[in-house]
Amino acid sequence: MGRLLSITLRNDAPASSGITPEMNTQQQLRTAMHTLSSAFAPHDCRILAARNGSFSFTIVNHAGIAQHSQRLYPGQYGDESLQQVIRRARQTLRA
Repeated sequence: MGRLLSITLRNDAPASSGITPEMNTQQQLRTAMHTLSSAFAPHDCRILAARNGSFSFTIVNHAGIAQHSQRLYPGQYGDESLQQVIRRARQTLRA
């Protein structure tokens, strides 16, 4: 007797776009890293431990002392969520 194999493929991107969900996530990740790197001047924002769609960032002052550190996961680096992360991090820098 033969076996029945059922496979369901899921792609949230429109068929005509040529963009897979993985590519979209990678692009969002790169955009988030770039946004964070430029958001905290004159402090240095260091991106660390990027893996499995998440990464850590640390804001370092001119003396090399870490002022804030946080790990971001895929749901946190969309445009709106990332702006909230930046606002909260700036608040902690002012405190």
